[in-house]
Amino acid sequence: MNRGLRRRALLLVVAGMLAVSGCAGRWPGLSGSEARHADNASLEDLMAFVRHAVHFSPAENARERALLTTPEPGPGVQLRLAVLYGSPLEAGDLLKGQQLLAALVKDETPPAQPLQPLAQLLLKQYQERLRLEAQGERTAQQLRESQRRAEVLQGKLEAMAGIEAALPPRPNSGKAVGRGVR
Repeated sequence: MNRGLRRRALLLVVAGMLAVSGCAGRWPGLSGSEARHADNASLEDLMAFVRHAVHFSPAENARERALLTTPEPGPGVQLRLAVLYGSPLEAGDLLKGQQLLAALVKDETPPAQPLQPLAQLLLKQYQERLRLEAQGERTAQQLRESQRRAEVLQGKLEAMAGIEAALPPRPNSGKAVGRGVR
């Protein structure tokens, strides 16, 4: 099953679960004043945020990040920001999300402790995504280099074919010329 089809199937399952649980119409989006209190949100609210963050457009993602950005974010805000930075729509921000998750995993304060298993899981996934992205870049570079070499070799073959076409035709060599019988 391809990745897009799997993702759509997962989204349909989550939407069905939300409809059955009665949460379909609500999600804890943050206003400017609520962003300061995101660390006091329940784990259920945090998971609802994560479920809905998957569907954010790039503009919604940027808006939520702007609302959550504070000088010293608490554990709940760090986790929300890391989820937003890890969104597939925000390709260049995976490192920022990884840094936030690593800080959350190292945080020894009581509010951070219940979030640490999720942060550790996300951190491992982000590290694997970064590794796969780097591997993909290396593979793409090798492919470009192979294509360049193939083009160079094709040029050489064409040049040799041109030289061969310019050579005078060979004489019939049915008999050996210049050889005597002993």
